[in-house]
Amino acid sequence: MISYNPKDFASIMRAIFALLLEDFPTRVTAELSAPVDEGVVAVVDGKLGITAAAGDAGDTIELIIDHSEYPFRIPADMDVSKDEVVYVDVTDLDGHLPNESAYSKSAGANRVALLRVVQCKDGVSGILLPEKGEELFWKVQGIVEKLRKKIQTAYNLQFKTKLGKKPIQPNVTGNVNIEEVAMVIMRMVESGISIKDLLKVSTRDLLQAARENKS
Repeated sequence: MISYNPKDFASIMRAIFALLLEDFPTRVTAELSAPVDEGVVAVVDGKLGITAAAGDAGDTIELIIDHSEYPFRIPADMDVSKDEVVYVDVTDLDGHLPNESAYSKSAGANRVALLRVVQCKDGVSGILLPEKGEELFWKVQGIVEKLRKKIQTAYNLQFKTKLGKKPIQPNVTGNVNIEEVAMVIMRMVESGISIKDLLKVSTRDLLQAARENKS
């Protein structure tokens, strides 16, 4: 359950982003060829993620790839900043565990994005970015930005005028604030609407729905 403040626009948009990411796989199964502990960064069957359980060689475990925030242990001499991406060379391993030399801040051959740094004081935490995770992160970010613009345009329809005359979308039931417009999109996302259909919603329909919800 994703919590958010329905009276705060930024909070609503963050929740929409998180919900859209949930449409993508969060775990994969893989067979171990060496023992691992629970909750560690590992590469199993060529897949990079965080182990959901401990296991021995021959066991099948799940790898977490859910784009959530986790604490990470990276090499002590690696200086990272907020929003930087940390990569792992998936061929530089000790069993299933990346060696310290596997970690890097630049993309390259065999390097897969592991995390985007959220905070780096008193330890590092970041958003898990498994295989193609960086690509997926920006894809969803782009969708959310389109929705943000659609919400803003719908909200502005209450005040725009055409040739100095009446508003393009006449105000018949009272103005709505931008959070109320954003909540229409939020409810659509919560209902499971496809991204394709979500992006097709017109700004006029969006504004009308916000007004109807308010009345």
